[in-house]
Amino acid sequence: MKYFLTGIFIFLFSAHIFAIFTSAYLSFWWFDNSLHFIGGAWLALFSLWAVFDSGKLNAPNWPFFAIIIMAMSFAVFVGVLWEIFEFIFDKIIGYRNAAYMAQFGLRDTMSDLFFDLLGALTASICFQKLKRRNRL
Repeated sequence: MKYFLTGIFIFLFSAHIFAIFTSAYLSFWWFDNSLHFIGGAWLALFSLWAVFDSGKLNAPNWPFFAIIIMAMSFAVFVGVLWEIFEFIFDKIIGYRNAAYMAQFGLRDTMSDLFFDLLGALTASICFQKLKRRNRL
């Protein structure tokens, strides 16, 4: 699973750099939402891998609902940190030149966090279902 997570991370990083240099975030309304969905899924899967499959921790015997809440909480926490980073970036760099702005208001921030959460929920449920069937 770690190679799968590494591949998704490389994809996300590459897509983000592509979007910055080509203005894809402004040109395609769905691009930002898609990357936040995939990013939320990646964060949830990373937290689930770290807790249950990495071998570094003793995996807790938690109920299905608790595992989903843990993964979603981690993804949303990192998503909030990302939004704070974007806010600080805009205050330092973006205010001088609108072309470098990372946030476009409250609607953008709430949309980003929603798709982080939706991606985390989807990935958590898929992880649990595959884990139950012993496919992971």
